[in-house]
Amino acid sequence: LQPRHRSHGQGKDQRVTRTNEKPRPGGAWNYNLKLLDFGLKNGVHFSPSSKVQYAQAFPGWTTTVAGAGLSTPASYALYNNMFLDSAGISILDHNWTDVSWLPVIQGNYTAVLQSGFGDGTNGLAPADIRLSQTGLVPLGTHSVQFRAYKAFDERGAFVVTLGGQTLSLTSLGNGANYTLYGADVGAFAGQTVPLTFTVFAAKPHLNDEHLALDDIRFATQIVPEPSTLSLFTTCVLFLCWWIKRPDKSLPATRDDGSGFASQLTPVGSSRLCSHP
Repeated sequence: LQPRHRSHGQGKDQRVTRTNEKPRPGGAWNYNLKLLDFGLKNGVHFSPSSKVQYAQAFPGWTTTVAGAGLSTPASYALYNNMFLDSAGISILDHNWTDVSWLPVIQGNYTAVLQSGFGDGTNGLAPADIRLSQTGLVPLGTHSVQFRAYKAFDERGAFVVTLGGQTLSLTSLGNGANYTLYGADVGAFAGQTVPLTFTVFAAKPHLNDEHLALDDIRFATQIVPEPSTLSLFTTCVLFLCWWIKRPDKSLPATRDDGSGFASQLTPVGSSRLCSHP
């Protein structure tokens, strides 16, 4: 992750630049929504495989472990390490070695949301993990976009909500180690609402589910709803089939011995009679 400055200009992604950069002319600093500038404040240094104070690693964000009937805020994150069968959040950088399992997606840091076991009202229970922040959706915003890598089993799932409303995610493309997702959020432009990422725990619990998350942004790009994209894809495929189909437009003929070819009427045709 690269900490970026967010501009209110139209026609640009609402992102943030490095914290040591000066605002551009006409721009304004806006930290209502820090888009994952994980651990990049001045003076923050992590020790290998250590616990990191949560506020240092994820400034402005909250993480909640949601077990059966009980939600517990996370007080720390793991650095270049994973929880052992427990729900929690980790931060990875380029000192992380198990990249074939979970990658550092972009820049210096990547967050990993891990569902697993957590405290419930009756003891340990399968627990979801949530990463959330309340902030202003800039005017002119049409979509929220982010990069993610799923280390799920067949039951793994995650959801993104904005203002409590579940977003319909569309895959916009794939990189070497991530999928770029987007969702239409134009209706929320100008509102202050919570943005929440949730990784669900499988019930009953068999395996932990991991979601690597990076490069969250609000953008002016319009993202089509999944149903619209599916309909467009279906139409394109049908058009390709129609163009490449065998040409059956010419009527079938037979030779009746008179030296002339007479026309055959296909079975099921709406043609009721023939001309003499």
